[in-house]
Amino acid sequence: MGGNIITRLKDEFPKKPAFFDQAFDFMICYEGEHSLVRLMEALDGKRDMTQVTNLTYRDPQGQVRVNDLYQERVSELPPPDFDGFPWDKYFSPEKIVPYLGTRGCYWGKCTFCDHGAGYIDQFRAKHADQILSELEYLRDKLEARHFLFTDESFPPALFKKLPPMMVERDLDIYWTTLIRFEASLLEPEVWDIAARSGCRSLYFGLESANERIIKLVKKDTRIDAAIVNLEQARRVGIWSHVMAFYGFPGETQGEAEDTRKFLLQNQGRIHSVEMYFFVLYKNAPVFKDTGKFGIHVQENPDHDLALDFYYNPDSGLTIEEAMKKYENFYRDDFDPWALRINAREHVFLYITHFGTNDLPQIYVKNQPSHERELTPELMM
Repeated sequence: MGGNIITRLKDEFPKKPAFFDQAFDFMICYEGEHSLVRLMEALDGKRDMTQVTNLTYRDPQGQVRVNDLYQERVSELPPPDFDGFPWDKYFSPEKIVPYLGTRGCYWGKCTFCDHGAGYIDQFRAKHADQILSELEYLRDKLEARHFLFTDESFPPALFKKLPPMMVERDLDIYWTTLIRFEASLLEPEVWDIAARSGCRSLYFGLESANERIIKLVKKDTRIDAAIVNLEQARRVGIWSHVMAFYGFPGETQGEAEDTRKFLLQNQGRIHSVEMYFFVLYKNAPVFKDTGKFGIHVQENPDHDLALDFYYNPDSGLTIEEAMKKYENFYRDDFDPWALRINAREHVFLYITHFGTNDLPQIYVKNQPSHERELTPELMM
């Protein structure tokens, strides 16, 4: 077993040795490229099991052991290997190839986020020329033109540096990624070249448009810069999907309303919105300092492998109030612009195929199900 979810629960599994008897034999936490190879070597008798990095396992004496950690040097890794991958079993008319150019998050400060728990410590990135060469290799080997950068957040330095190289090399691909609103990405030329390089959609983490909440979540978003980012993206034909939530601990109704107002006031610049309510994740900084954020966690012994928890705040919106506000947003403001996207990659394909960032046929008005007509768009 391995991966990000297993890593987030790495301290829980050793408490339950039965897992290593009944569910799996080995658990590799954090990154696994070298560790998996070392495990194969150990199973083949070429090294001792204690030398397999990032490994948790049960030794011959029945004790659960946790080995030393190892962090990958990303610039020394080969391109991802998709040999044998069953592309034909995915519900997509074309391949969308995932590609990871960085490890960790270059920002790494957000108090609500637990993604950092999947990495040992620092942010690391491949060199731009290495990324370019690997994209070219994957394009040719897989005969694919659609790429999804799966980075935690695409660094602004890379957003500036990579697209000109992609254009110069005539890479001829389409790509999409998650990104922060950045004050360093205001120049029109940056957006022109991004669009020319094949960027067709961006997923922006707004979280909140209220200044106090922005500081609490340590997103440090400049609202004026966010507006420029959205305006430039729309100008060059890049679809902007904005993600936000209600109910960060201590947020008042008025502060939550600031976020709603920002989204509605900038509706002409935003193509789709993904609104949610705050979720308290196990490994997020806010969970590790509940006193500072004024929340009381309700832990359930039966939820010993939970990744998020119910809580009561000292002030501000309760979970129920945040959920209600989120539901009201989709009920009252959905018409039909606040597209609830769960299949971002399919929207990405729509955009690249229709050659426009205005796709009214994928919007669905918020009618009761019994009143909806089954249109060709809904049947797709």
